[in-house]
Amino acid sequence: LISSNKYTVSLWLNPQELNKYTTSFFGGSSNTKWISFLPMGHDGVANDTMLWSGEAWYDAGTGMKIPANEWSHIAFSVDNGSIKIYVNGEEKFAGENFPDVFTTENGVFALGVNYWDTPYKGLMDELLVYDAKVLTAEEIKAYYETGEIPAEAPGEEPPGTDPPGEETPGTDPPGEETPGTETPGKETPGTDPPGEET
Repeated sequence: LISSNKYTVSLWLNPQELNKYTTSFFGGSSNTKWISFLPMGHDGVANDTMLWSGEAWYDAGTGMKIPANEWSHIAFSVDNGSIKIYVNGEEKFAGENFPDVFTTENGVFALGVNYWDTPYKGLMDELLVYDAKVLTAEEIKAYYETGEIPAEAPGEEPPGTDPPGEETPGTDPPGEETPGTETPGKETPGTDPPGEET
């Protein structure tokens, strides 16, 4: 998913309960190089919503708490050490010197769980991960307000969408039979001829 020091993660969260250290999005390249987005942070940030990185410790507290039992849009971007966090389309944190965690293509990613803490309990939706791309504040705000998924690059389709008018790969072309189905009007091999008893 991520293999560079330039990326954006976006998702909608609706936590049923808030617990310290519980992750919603977790990613790491080892047990000492990881990021964790916490709906409820630790005491060091007054339990505010935060992005946390270890073990080159970095606490990116948002100065606010997302509510339980309500949808909140979260986005965070890292651009070669510059980090920004957005909640409901508004920038809530900006900082520098964020650790370079994803130095290989062997990262491990999880939603709602990590190796140590209480699992996330609640809902999440529309996870978007952009490797080697930092969404702008305007793109994040527009997505929050309209739901239109930002494209990978100008002129490209958003991730996971089909170009207009094209079939989804793996579907049958219009008017053709699916391989392995019977030809119309023919019996399946091994069945009795019409009118004969078994």
